[in-house]
Amino acid sequence: MKKHIPIAVFSLLFVWLVACPVWAQQERIEQVLSLGLEDAQKIFEAYNAPLGRTIGFAMSDGWHETAQPLKRWQTNFRFVQSSVVYPAYEQKYNLIDLNLKNAVVIAGDSSAPTAIGERGDLSILRNRLNDSLVFLPKGLGLIYKQYAFFPAVYPQFNIGLFRNTELSVRFLPNVVPLITPFVSDIPENISMSYWGVGLMHDLKQWIPSIALAPFSLSVWGSYSSAKMSYPLKLTSLGPQDPRNQLLRYEVKAYSLGAVASKKIAFLTVFGGLQYDKSISTNRLEGTYKVGEEIISNPLEQTYEGQRIAGNLGAKIRFKQTFVMASAVFSQYTTLSVAIGFGSNNP
Repeated sequence: MKKHIPIAVFSLLFVWLVACPVWAQQERIEQVLSLGLEDAQKIFEAYNAPLGRTIGFAMSDGWHETAQPLKRWQTNFRFVQSSVVYPAYEQKYNLIDLNLKNAVVIAGDSSAPTAIGERGDLSILRNRLNDSLVFLPKGLGLIYKQYAFFPAVYPQFNIGLFRNTELSVRFLPNVVPLITPFVSDIPENISMSYWGVGLMHDLKQWIPSIALAPFSLSVWGSYSSAKMSYPLKLTSLGPQDPRNQLLRYEVKAYSLGAVASKKIAFLTVFGGLQYDKSISTNRLEGTYKVGEEIISNPLEQTYEGQRIAGNLGAKIRFKQTFVMASAVFSQYTTLSVAIGFGSNNP
């Protein structure tokens, strides 16, 4: 019998299992570490930073489909799918620009794929320390024709509170036990989770001159956090040596914006401005051979991204059901769609 993965599980499956397939590239991680700490830090930052920005911006969109908050204790539930169309310059990094001390490019051009770059690109370095070959990590290959997409799916619950304020919650606990029957080769002790919270508050009630105007106007903000950790089994210290090697990856996203909406029969159109910021952290914990040294906890890097963008969207209402589509326009354009059930404000 064919197995189907529930959509709530599929969200983290796609965002993390596809986005961070590091266990399939552990040998390449080990080879990068063999270049020494300084060179390894430069390569890991160039490779991972675009992925952190992409995940952060994906988590920042799709929070609302109208500027009118739910009334007190009204609720609805939705699935939100966001795809980030990221720029071409984020798909590669230039090895020469990194000024590596212990590496020489010997195959291919001087560019290498980032985590969100081409899967098939091959970049090889020669290690000056031991005259070995270093194969750099591949990209994810999430590219269709000339467009590069990073998709993510989130379940979201909304409830109306006091003073025309709406609370939104996204939450997924560690879903690895649910994913394991559907995906092979998942390491033991892997952990993945995601949660987010958002607020929207009506502005018109505080501005008497527009209180009766035939449109809605609100401010909103959100915070999201996604975490993943899984063990590594790098063998440069010997197969029997204690290592306690673990990779931790965390992305936090903050958003603040204003949105206006207008009801036209069964259609609601909305638009506004927003500021988004993402902070991602990549850590290698445990003991590793780095170059010619043995180092504990050799890597902890933080990457940031931010954007100021306009957004535009529309919602179609069907009694207790609605569908929504929206776009955030910036260098990282985000396209979102949602289907929701429950209370349905215009």
